Amino acid sequence: MGSLKEVNEFSITGHMGTGSTARVFECSSDVHGKVAMKMVYKSKAKESLHREIMALQDLKHKNIVNLLVVINDPRLDVAFLVEELATKGSLVGVVMKTSLQCQHVASDTMSALTYMHSRGYVHRDVKPANILIMSDGKAKLTDFGCAIRVSDCLTRAKFMGTPAFMAPELFSTGIITTAIDVWSLVGTMHHVVYGSLPFGAEGLVLSQSVMYSSPAMGTTMSPRCLKMMNENWTNDDISRFKHFCKEGFRKDPDKRITLEKLAQHDWLTYT
Repeated sequence: MGSLKEVNEFSITGHMGTGSTARVFECSSDVHGKVAMKMVYKSKAKESLHREIMALQDLKHKNIVNLLVVINDPRLDVAFLVEELATKGSLVGVVMKTSLQCQHVASDTMSALTYMHSRGYVHRDVKPANILIMSDGKAKLTDFGCAIRVSDCLTRAKFMGTPAFMAPELFSTGIITTAIDVWSLVGTMHHVVYGSLPFGAEGLVLSQSVMYSSPAMGTTMSPRCLKMMNENWTNDDISRFKHFCKEGFRKDPDKRITLEKLAQHDWLTYT
């Protein structure tokens, strides 16, 4: 589409990122102030665009990104989703120095997921890039292109999501329950704390690793995260976090801890 400068009343002030089916811009308007605008290519993401709009219009929660405006001209191959701006970006680029900071992010994300599940939705793509940090430090869940109602996937559903954060049952039975979001949440926190994926392989090897191997749990850490942990985490912090991960990484979804019980875990409740 060339170089965009404005869309309706929104003036584009910066480029925030590009994915396989969308581009994200920082924009401003007199009515909404500074916002994020997601430009989605309909020819590449028609189904996910519909899912995202429907979910965000239906789900209103303090820890879910707020959809402000939808601009969808049927004559164009793109649609624009205008959302509140996360000034600190996603978890991909945010450094969490202390256990307490990580606890707050986990609790906020779990609050969003618990609400989603109570409304009958599963997110299916919880990962660091899909958790935004707002100016006040609050974490908000975003990117609902994979979100689906549990009632719509009682049998094997289409394979979607990010393999590195997928639960093992998605590689085998393909049955979708709320337990897959628990696994992905714990995988996300593992990546944030240790700076490495819990199952650090790709392709077929990744699926086998997720289904049959144990997670890394700190055996592989980025130098930055190792330094942060040595300087800011106590032995009790580390022990509690490892147990938090262990409960969420149970291979059998029927034995995996629920979000409600995970919210009461020692790692999240002690100070």
